[in-house]
Amino acid sequence: MVREISIEDISLLNTLIERYASHKKEDGVTSDTVKKQMQSGLEKETHLLLTEENSEGVAQGFLVINLKSDRLPILFANWEIEIEKRLLDYAFEKLSGTCSHISFESGYPTPWLTDELSSYAVTLGFVKHDRAFMQLQPIDKEVLTECAKSEGLEFAPFDEPMVEEISKLVFKCVDNTIDQDLFPYVYGSIQKIEEFLGEFLRGSFGTHEPLYSWVLRENNQNIGACFLVTRDETGFLVHVVIDPDFRERGFGNALLCHSLNSLLRVTSSVDKIELAVTSSNPAKRMYDSLGFRTLNDSSTLVWKR
Repeated sequence: MVREISIEDISLLNTLIERYASHKKEDGVTSDTVKKQMQSGLEKETHLLLTEENSEGVAQGFLVINLKSDRLPILFANWEIEIEKRLLDYAFEKLSGTCSHISFESGYPTPWLTDELSSYAVTLGFVKHDRAFMQLQPIDKEVLTECAKSEGLEFAPFDEPMVEEISKLVFKCVDNTIDQDLFPYVYGSIQKIEEFLGEFLRGSFGTHEPLYSWVLRENNQNIGACFLVTRDETGFLVHVVIDPDFRERGFGNALLCHSLNSLLRVTSSVDKIELAVTSSNPAKRMYDSLGFRTLNDSSTLVWKR
């Protein structure tokens, strides 16, 4: 039986949460941090928490619904397809009547959902988008320095006063793209991008310091932006965009390399860079050329009304 549970019932999921956190193997993710995030979401009423219980009342799986973004950030059922399907069915029935978009991921760095669930989701109308999780390690600073060279370009540090104008640039770059389909709660409008970039600068997605992120200009026109954060010894590329009118000229390469060089000068502790990219995105070729290697493949499944 699938049911919604309250903060007081989170302890019923302790064993499952420990298995999930152990399997996820991501820096900073522990059973305690997962439970705190659940508690915070339930307290703020921004999330719902579902569980599937057996006849003895023992939790067999759980699903988290983010009501702000219509995402299912966690669906975990010990790779039991029938439990996964019942949890997904419950969430889909609850959201599809009022939402224009629902999405979930198969998991990273190691998928925590069965392949069969992706196939089942497709029968409900979800579209599967393959994504690559990539890492640059070791970091060849000479390569980054060389590819950052580009005459006539100006680089400006990204900061709070630039949020409004850069949000317009980002929207132009992602409008009617797969990224907008995958992340409408981030890229669905200029206002949403402004909110996202504000949170980004405040450190909601990792540590952000001055000179981590950069804007690319040509003839005093903003034509690109690169956003980076760090978590412990890892740098994360959140996004890099180039104005569609200025693509295929090597500007993305120069901007990314300049930004990475700057980050590495500011913090000496970072020894690897990670990113996620849709496998069909032409930018993946750029990452390949810089030495990024694919750590794992995952899928994001998206349902649109």
